[in-house]
Amino acid sequence: MKSLLAFIKKETMEQFRSGRLMILGILFVLLGVMNPAVAKRFKEKSIEGSHAKFTWGVKDGRALAALLPGFRFVEEHSLTEGMAVFAPVYKLLDKLPAVRNISNKIIVLEHV
Repeated sequence: MKSLLAFIKKETMEQFRSGRLMILGILFVLLGVMNPAVAKRFKEKSIEGSHAKFTWGVKDGRALAALLPGFRFVEEHSLTEGMAVFAPVYKLLDKLPAVRNISNKIIVLEHV
């Protein structure tokens, strides 16, 4: 346990010194802003009087493929997979379903 804490402390200091920790913070803010829960509760003043209800997004790539006739789901990649190249902490974050599910995804579909 001590070696894990030492490793995390070392990596955090390295990320802080290189400026990557600030970039990570900005990315978390952007992910929070783009979160479907936030988009669902956001009210646009110009249409607030109409009582229109807006929904946004799909849970995964298979759900999107089901909405698109003529397309087949091939694969799905989380934003955290790509970010792991730049910040190793994302390798750990990618293992957490909560983080993996709220982040943006790249979905590969094939036209059949």
